[in-house]
Amino acid sequence: MTGLGIELGNKIKALRNGRNIKQAEFADLLGVTKSAVSSYENGTRLPSYEVLIKIARIFRVSTDYLLGCSAETSLDASGLTARQTPTGDYLMSITLYTAPDCIRCKIVKAFLAERNIEYGTVDFKENAQEFNTFYRTNRKAIYRNPEGVEFPLFFDGETVKQGSGEIIAYLLSGHIMEACVTRSDLLHGQISGLYPSCCPDGQEENFVTLVVRLSRGGLNVVVQSDGRKPELLKTLLGIGNVSAILNLAGSAETHAALYGGAPTKEELAASAELVSASEGGIVRFLAQPLPGEGDAKRWPGREDAAAAASMLAEATGKPTMPYQIAAVTADMIPGLQGLEPLPESELLVYRSASRKFLFKADIAK
Repeated sequence: MTGLGIELGNKIKALRNGRNIKQAEFADLLGVTKSAVSSYENGTRLPSYEVLIKIARIFRVSTDYLLGCSAETSLDASGLTARQTPTGDYLMSITLYTAPDCIRCKIVKAFLAERNIEYGTVDFKENAQEFNTFYRTNRKAIYRNPEGVEFPLFFDGETVKQGSGEIIAYLLSGHIMEACVTRSDLLHGQISGLYPSCCPDGQEENFVTLVVRLSRGGLNVVVQSDGRKPELLKTLLGIGNVSAILNLAGSAETHAALYGGAPTKEELAASAELVSASEGGIVRFLAQPLPGEGDAKRWPGREDAAAAASMLAEATGKPTMPYQIAAVTADMIPGLQGLEPLPESELLVYRSASRKFLFKADIAK
């Protein structure tokens, strides 16, 4: 037993316990036996260089720190993003968890290759034990849709991302686009969860890059607008394999509370024209949980539907434009933020309120 072995073992054990990883799970991640991990931690055996690198990558620390050559617990990335060095090299080891014949997985792999970003791949069927260990360790960060876990899954030693849209957005700009790129509630050859109106200023080019990659990769892309940023929406609709939905939720004040902003009259008119003229475009009132008293949520009332239709009719001057009435489901918003499912009869109320301003308003089929 050496002083280096004891010091290294104590650090490995502290890092492992800090992440709530069991010895057996840690052994799976390293590709060694549980007894080997126990030997590392009690100082009776030193890990090989390859294993030491794996340990450093898993916990995002330097090998110098593990070996006692530096008191710094992490890599010095002052002034850099959490992901890249000035040359574009990634500081953390990237692992992509994939499924066989997965079109979304192929899209992310192609993007990584295009950017010369190195990564490792774990097929959840061929490497079931390793995937299951990762899944158990990161269960809270992984979403299961009605058909199971959505692939690919991405892990860089610090952040878990799921689905091609969220992964590529993260690779492009870190956490900056999280408000406008979320999980998709569409499966197979379609992808959603893309909200150009919420795109942060300065990230429009990255948003377009993302949509281009998804579209050219073979997915039918559905973007959802709240009326803001019609210029970005116009660019996206010109890409191909892209359709758009314009969602209205109530008055301008309701939009601001729900989406972080409301469109101007001119923006709403331009967005409505773009969506209405596009193939498969839908303009609709979308009933969804709205801010209530305190932290509580509420379903829209008749007045919200009326305010949305009135705002659109005034902006466009087209009371006969096609207009749908729809509501979110538990598949779209898990748990419906604590609300009971919306009674179908409420859709009739929304339709009646909307028809005072938009004569063709009807419940979505």
